[in-house]
Amino acid sequence: MTWGDLGGRLHNRVVFVTLNKGSGTVQDPAADWASFHSGTHDYLLAEAIGQPGIQEVFGGAYITDFFKGLPPSTTGSLNLLLDSLSAIAQARTVQAMEALLERELHILGCERPLLIGVGRDAERWLRKRMNSFRVVGISHYEDVECPDAYARELKRAAMFVSSRTVRA
Repeated sequence: MTWGDLGGRLHNRVVFVTLNKGSGTVQDPAADWASFHSGTHDYLLAEAIGQPGIQEVFGGAYITDFFKGLPPSTTGSLNLLLDSLSAIAQARTVQAMEALLERELHILGCERPLLIGVGRDAERWLRKRMNSFRVVGISHYEDVECPDAYARELKRAAMFVSSRTVRA
């Protein structure tokens, strides 16, 4: 698939938000996007989105992280990092991440996207910090056994997606 093939598929009505960067490794260091959630179970979400009836709603959606640029790749190590900061530094870090996500959504032209927290922790942060947005949660990649299980969750989440589509 080429970039030109994506023109009619990309949209900004749904944004998947994970907690933090994946822990996969990249063979080609020049391929910045290749490290983006390159873990072993991430394919389950992609396969679920590709199913008929789900692809029409979620295919072409954007995916990003709430915590960007921080080294931890697990929730536990992220929490340890945040807990090691002073209260002021922690508050500033979280505010910066919130502002960065809001800026990212603005750049995408999102007026009222549905934010889908991938995993309970991501959903919790979104509900706490991005409360002016509609938020729903789905399971994290590691907690799902098959694409059909993800498809069922996405069908429930689809009820919250605006019928108005703004194409990127």
